[in-house]
Amino acid sequence: MASAVTELLVALRAWQKAVKQLKHQGKPPEERQQQLQVAEQQVLVQLAKKPVEAEIDDLIQTAAAAATTAELRSLLRQDPAPFLSAELGSIHPMGVSHNTFNQVITEYLKTAEAERPLDGSQQILQIFTALNEAVLAEHQATIALSRKPKKQRRRDLSLGTLQTAIGIGLVAGNTQMDFTIANSSYILGGNALLTALQNFVGRLEEGVDNKPVHKSGR
Repeated sequence: MASAVTELLVALRAWQKAVKQLKHQGKPPEERQQQLQVAEQQVLVQLAKKPVEAEIDDLIQTAAAAATTAELRSLLRQDPAPFLSAELGSIHPMGVSHNTFNQVITEYLKTAEAERPLDGSQQILQIFTALNEAVLAEHQATIALSRKPKKQRRRDLSLGTLQTAIGIGLVAGNTQMDFTIANSSYILGGNALLTALQNFVGRLEEGVDNKPVHKSGR
């Protein structure tokens, strides 16, 4: 079971890399988009594995019953170091640095959150699919922008990609860890996913020069 979760975390890392490659000019756009599609499918394959689904569903059901956002916010503001250390261990295959993880925490502390952000593994799969499509559409929307707004939009894209990968990674990775931090992982990971989804949907509705962006078909 541990190996299946590790494969999912590795796939999430590859997906992040494929998103970053979208803005690089060394390869044709079609090839970069194909790489992203392949990376997306790898994540979906891992998420759809029955043992992974079962472990995630079990963690979510147990953690949701015990989760309290007030406790997590207090922990992250007063003494986050032990929590960060444990969480970075749970998602080690993703190669996330301390500073990178802190970005997700900072955004979490700046936004309103849901006490029970996720219902189960199928919801995670659906959210990831929607976010992957939104990532590609958002990247395409930035192409026509001038330098300054493009830079900001791509910074937001990078953060959203990070929230997506770490959000899923925290829930999956903690299926293999001591349950003492699972409820906090569930809140932080789930809210990271929802924040990325809300931000991308709002951005895509806004579009370029207030014109909606239409997702391209596959």
